[in-house]
Amino acid sequence: MNRSLQGLGALALRESLRRLLAACVTALLLGGAVTAALAQSGPAAAGPSGKGAEALRVAPVVVDGRTLFRVVGISLYPAATRSAEIAERIRKLAEDPGFSPDQLRLQEVDDGTGIFAGEQQVLVVLDADASIEGVRRQVLASAFVRTMKEAVRAHREERTAGYLIQSGLYTAAITAIFALILWALRWLMPRTVNFLRARYQP
Repeated sequence: MNRSLQGLGALALRESLRRLLAACVTALLLGGAVTAALAQSGPAAAGPSGKGAEALRVAPVVVDGRTLFRVVGISLYPAATRSAEIAERIRKLAEDPGFSPDQLRLQEVDDGTGIFAGEQQVLVVLDADASIEGVRRQVLASAFVRTMKEAVRAHREERTAGYLIQSGLYTAAITAIFALILWALRWLMPRTVNFLRARYQP
């Protein structure tokens, strides 16, 4: 009888421990879920002005290694994708000999202020773009046009014969100076070593 009671007690103890362990695991899982939910809701609560949110939704438009301006994006149309497409359109315009930078113009469209090259829409400046710069949308669009004109002219200037010749001469001069420095070091080093040996060795 005592053994039976002891066995039942052991079973009850094991069952209690099992339930306690299950409760602890459930609590840990629920705690992790709550922490993850809070972490996800934190940046959203901070709003677009938060630095983390801005870093995720803003990307620079880069042409020929120069940052022209920044644009925003959304989850369905990320900022990086939007900026890359805008940069590619600007490059194509710059490479088109029939295009003049003065053809860039502003036109209001449904979503914002459009920048057109003739009849081709290059990009649409959104209110969200203007909000990150703290200016009105039309003011930002005008600044974008000026920057795009400068980028097109710079792209073409850097590919003219005169610029390439000047760049080549500059590179050749730098190479010649570097080679002269190496030659001077090779000439000077052994003489310096011999001088020091003769001076300090007994």
